[in-house]
Amino acid sequence: MLERIRQRGRDFASDWAVPICMGLATGIAVWLVWYFTKPQCTVTAAADAVCNLAVIAHFINVEILLKSGGAALAVGALKGGYDRYIMRNMLNREREALDREREALNQEREARQLAEQQLAEQRKRADEAQAAVTEMFNEFREEIRQQAEHRQQEEDERREERRIFIATQQALLEAIARLNERGNGRSDNGG
Repeated sequence: MLERIRQRGRDFASDWAVPICMGLATGIAVWLVWYFTKPQCTVTAAADAVCNLAVIAHFINVEILLKSGGAALAVGALKGGYDRYIMRNMLNREREALDREREALNQEREARQLAEQQLAEQRKRADEAQAAVTEMFNEFREEIRQQAEHRQQEEDERREERRIFIATQQALLEAIARLNERGNGRSDNGG
């Protein structure tokens, strides 16, 4: 609580120090003008109630106290009010500028988030497309492998058939050759 009171005192001093000093300077200036321009207070003037012969009356009286104090208060109030108005106006402008900057930052942040969201969606679509391409490639590779295996099996079957065919032909040729030899041997013996 004491700190809050100190803070308010500092705020008051910073807000009103210049206006109070200007008011005091105005009051002193009014008093100096009065002091150096007042008529001499003589006994006859005192008897006519124009002035007071008291010692303090030579330096101050009610009239000059009211005039210098009033001038001081008027100048201080005007200066302080003007300063407060200018400060409030300046603070309002700064607040509006900050609000505009905040709004611009919020819009920029929203635009960045939207761009990041779109980028994430594009990445997701690209990943999905890449996964689909990879799957298609794997299916194509598997199909090629299966076709290659099928061709290899067909080739192996054809080789086996050729081997069997060749073996059969060879066996037939050998059988023909033997028959021929037997037939030649009969024709030589029995012929």
